[in-house]
Amino acid sequence: MGGTFDLVLDPSIRNWVLLPIVFIMVLVGIGRSMVQQLMASDNTSDIDIVKHRQLLMRSQRLRASAGFLTPRSFLMRKEYLGLKKTGKLRAKVKGGAPNPMENSAGMMEMMK
Repeated sequence: MGGTFDLVLDPSIRNWVLLPIVFIMVLVGIGRSMVQQLMASDNTSDIDIVKHRQLLMRSQRLRASAGFLTPRSFLMRKEYLGLKKTGKLRAKVKGGAPNPMENSAGMMEMMK
């Protein structure tokens, strides 16, 4: 009863059972990574829209800290942002929020 037993694997079992299981597991891993890449959201914003939002935030900070600036500094910043012809806030920026129903990636984002 105290003898040792060696596990002997038949070569045909190894070739026809274990190798296909290993091959399938590798394919499942590759498939999962591909599905994750497809499901990942690519939130690439247009650089002009991002710059415009940052400029709006800068103008809000200017209004909030107007009491701490000298009148000359405040007017210089105000002219930089708000002049009718050359003011940065007068520049036209293309349209607002994108429609998420236009593409399937936007619809997937809504479902997450």
